[in-house]
Amino acid sequence: MVYQNDDASYCLRNDEEDSHHCDVVIIGAGIAGIAAAQMLMDGGMKNIAVLEAQSYAGGRIRSLPFKDSFLELGAQWIHGERNNIFKLAQQYNLTSNVSSEEGEGVYLREDGSIVPSEIVEETQDIVDTILEECESFARTKKCTQNPPSSVGHHLKQKFREYLDSCLNSGESKETLAIKEELYDWHLRFQVIDNACMDLENLSAKYWGNYVICSGSVHVNFCKGYTSLINELLTEIDSPKTLYLNCPVKEVIWNEIVQASVYDAAI
Repeated sequence: MVYQNDDASYCLRNDEEDSHHCDVVIIGAGIAGIAAAQMLMDGGMKNIAVLEAQSYAGGRIRSLPFKDSFLELGAQWIHGERNNIFKLAQQYNLTSNVSSEEGEGVYLREDGSIVPSEIVEETQDIVDTILEECESFARTKKCTQNPPSSVGHHLKQKFREYLDSCLNSGESKETLAIKEELYDWHLRFQVIDNACMDLENLSAKYWGNYVICSGSVHVNFCKGYTSLINELLTEIDSPKTLYLNCPVKEVIWNEIVQASVYDAAI
């Protein structure tokens, strides 16, 4: 249970009625929660509790050790070099000189067979051309009167026209099926890359107004994104600050703010 006393302090309790008094309670130990705790501590406030439901801090940032390297299960790159994440990574000497790009590597079908690289490259070129056309709508007067209704609509229409031309040229059904599978991959990639639920919700007319971050677009970490979380935790973590495996059950907003948590070691 977390509640605010008359002196503006908080009392953290679990279902077993163990209690711990603190000045601030932060729900979630993702990078935002960790940054909030760090800023408060830098401002002189030390009596803080950070509650995290999972067994690790970092939220959607998590690196999985794999042989002599690692796999990123969440965030993968720092995009650009004029942002606080890049500055922190440089401060802790965490960035790598190894470069990488999105969409590289081997593409596999559901049966495990490898997609021929020439089909991957051809499909990539077609999708890139269609998206570049979408970008041009914002920079020129082209289609300003009747622009496509969305990025998703334009991409679907133009790629269908491309597949029809492939069919008319005599390509096999197998090759067409592979291209459709790759197209589906590109659709899902664009949904992730644009942080949306559906490309039909992206304006084709204004999509090209997006500005790419300055500097390297794909900055890698030497030992994974989690290495940044670990460094930040050294500045805030203590037995009385970070509580893992501590999901919040309920928050009640009254004159006294209350938040109950499930059984947890607090």
